[in-house]
Amino acid sequence: VHTLTGKSETYFKETYASAIAKIDSLYAAHQWAAVTAVLDALGARAEALPTYAEMTAEQIQEMIALHTDLAAVTEENQRAYLQEKFAVALARLDASYAEYVRAEGLNAIGARINALPVYAEMTAEQAQEMLALVAAVEAMSAEDAAYITANFKDGYDRMVASYARFTRVQELDAIAARITALPDDFYAMTEADV
Repeated sequence: VHTLTGKSETYFKETYASAIAKIDSLYAAHQWAAVTAVLDALGARAEALPTYAEMTAEQIQEMIALHTDLAAVTEENQRAYLQEKFAVALARLDASYAEYVRAEGLNAIGARINALPVYAEMTAEQAQEMLALVAAVEAMSAEDAAYITANFKDGYDRMVASYARFTRVQELDAIAARITALPDDFYAMTEADV
């Protein structure tokens, strides 16, 4: 019916309006059934995934792929269908994905911490990296900081010891700079120098 044009289309619309409306309705239902079959498959994949803490490496990869597939569902009625039918599974997936992103970020910071040598062997660039990492850990929530200290203990302990040494050296260098700034001759000193 939809391929007809011109006089034929007009004739059919005028003569068989209710039949064409019925066809349109059936075809729309058919299309929606095909769409919901795809949406149901996405929902089933979400239902099959456990929480992030219980996921295997393969399930993590499936979660990432599913998150991408779900993001591609942009039609409002399709998103509403998914949310209504698979609310629990989607909420679990969202929480797991957020935990995955958090863990990946913390693991990246942990890897940078583990790559630090002891302070005595640091280059100037590594010392700056250490300062940035110390600031990053200090800005973390208690839960995230606990994750770093638990999962990257050796590197974290090395960084803390290096930072303490760095801080002490900075203090000593500041004292040395004040000493160096004093006149060599006592009698040339001002009252402030004394």
